[in-house]
Amino acid sequence: QITGSVLMVALVRSVPGYQNILAELQLDDEDLDGAVQWQHHLRQLVAQIHQPRRTGGVARDWSFGYIPLLRRFGQNISEQISRGGGMFSVDVASHTKAIDQLIDIFSTRGRQNAVLVGQAGTGKTTIIHAFAERLLDASAHLPSSLKFRQVFILDSSSLIAAAPGRGELENLVMRVLGEAYTAKNIIICLDNAQLFFEEGIGAVDLTNVLLPILEAGRLRVILSMDEQRFLQIGRRNPSLANALNRISIAPTDEAETLRVLQ
Repeated sequence: QITGSVLMVALVRSVPGYQNILAELQLDDEDLDGAVQWQHHLRQLVAQIHQPRRTGGVARDWSFGYIPLLRRFGQNISEQISRGGGMFSVDVASHTKAIDQLIDIFSTRGRQNAVLVGQAGTGKTTIIHAFAERLLDASAHLPSSLKFRQVFILDSSSLIAAAPGRGELENLVMRVLGEAYTAKNIIICLDNAQLFFEEGIGAVDLTNVLLPILEAGRLRVILSMDEQRFLQIGRRNPSLANALNRISIAPTDEAETLRVLQ
């Protein structure tokens, strides 16, 4: 395909002694070819964004229950994606593997939870958005129990601020999770979940509330936290760590990092 970048490179190469000019700019022919490939890559990204999506439409939301607390304290990233917004995801091998593991976990009859464990910046939140996007893809090969399910990320700071009194936070979280369970088609995500399992004076520890829910496996829940905090929580409360299906997120290598940046 003849594009503007191809014509520009052809014009540059038609100039006598163009290689000397490129050398002065610390460029060479490989850089010209790379520029053409980069422009082609950008055109593909633009086409991908504008490609129509089949995300379930109105019928997808008919099974929603009344969820005022979830809408107040949660962020429906599935709704953002269906409107063409949300975080832009990139196909990275480690991320794709984690998404496949999430689908496997939520497709079985075992404990319906997963914890993404990895260093800060490894893409845990990006994986959650990409997982939500996969669930909304009508062409994706998914079990019917997962298709068009909605992913809500709970805002931990808003929850904690709304329930300052003793025992209020536990009651509020139970009501929020109760709405998600009643709606049936919602997957809850606790990003930076270590905030809910702190210890010390004035800290928040919802282990007694969340552990029975995680062990029962009736509500689909995704948690994310860094490696060090997960190990600390596991040493302090082994039953909590044992109740979670761990998915380790490795840092991207140099090639994957460059692809994400591009």
